[in-house]
Amino acid sequence: MLSFGVVPFRDESKKQEVNIRGALAVIPGVNYVEDSPEEFWGYYPIFGAWEGRVMNETPVHPSIIPKLVDSFNNGYHNAGVSDPIPIDNGHSSYEGGEQQALGYIVAVKECAGERIITYTSSGAMVKRGLPEGSSYLMGQIAWLPEGAEKVASGQLPYISIAYHEEGDLVVLERPGLCTAPADESLPALTFTKEKIMDKEEKKFEIDPNDPVYQAILQKLQTLTSEELQKVMDFLSGTTTETTETPETPTDEKITSILAKAFTPLIKEEFSKIPQEKELTEGEVAAMTAMFEAGVPAEKVESELKSFKMFSKLDKDTAKKIVTMRYNRKETEGHAIPQGKIALKDIPASVVVEKFRRS
Repeated sequence: MLSFGVVPFRDESKKQEVNIRGALAVIPGVNYVEDSPEEFWGYYPIFGAWEGRVMNETPVHPSIIPKLVDSFNNGYHNAGVSDPIPIDNGHSSYEGGEQQALGYIVAVKECAGERIITYTSSGAMVKRGLPEGSSYLMGQIAWLPEGAEKVASGQLPYISIAYHEEGDLVVLERPGLCTAPADESLPALTFTKEKIMDKEEKKFEIDPNDPVYQAILQKLQTLTSEELQKVMDFLSGTTTETTETPETPTDEKITSILAKAFTPLIKEEFSKIPQEKELTEGEVAAMTAMFEAGVPAEKVESELKSFKMFSKLDKDTAKKIVTMRYNRKETEGHAIPQGKIALKDIPASVVVEKFRRS
């Protein structure tokens, strides 16, 4: 099966700050579900099941996922009282170690496995290629500062859930953060911390791996130079059209952010488009003389590209060279048809004598 990408879809505006048991926690603006539906913001894939799957010598059927959802919603982990489930450093709660919450699972949902996606570092969407009918337990996680640090730094990039069965019930217990989970079908956790900036001046930074950024880059690559110029004019605040009215003023802050984010992109795309170079007087004279001599248009273009010296000549010299190349040449008083003689085949003495006579 294909591996997952390195990042989920991210939108910092979806981030939430919550207070859990007197501590400030953050539900990040990440979404691991295709089309990024609203109900899955802040939810992480934490356990997968499908027909025929076996983990630790135990079959893991998709029917276990709704049971785990019921377990959380009915508070089976807390004597029937609904409460967030702490996330351990490893499985310390079951191994006699110090119990220290790195975050909390505050809600759970079931999601079809084929809907779970991530993105590569270049912004390409990746699906794991999970078996048909696979089902995932999605947990909305509120990270405490230490947990956020361990996830963001890559120290503990995976979540490992724990559960036990009581008759027909499956009871969800404290999960742990780890480096190698038993469930290898999970993508790595990703949480981007908000950088603390000076209150008077917040520096704007853009993540080049952000899928939105990548999508805009792909769109820019389809634009012509004229269309790119219009975008540049808008970002710089200059325009030849007076479309703005007092009722619809331009938001200067938004324009500033767009300019900082995408002006380098647009300039890069400009550089990839072949720019039309203005012809010199020597090239114009040479081209005119070739047309007068009956040289086909496509041949004129190739000649100008082949003989770059025309760009360095004055118009009279350029015209004389074309005349010698394509017109009949007078030799000892007789008109001898020369045809199209390659410039490299004309002796230097003949060229000098021709200019001396003129």
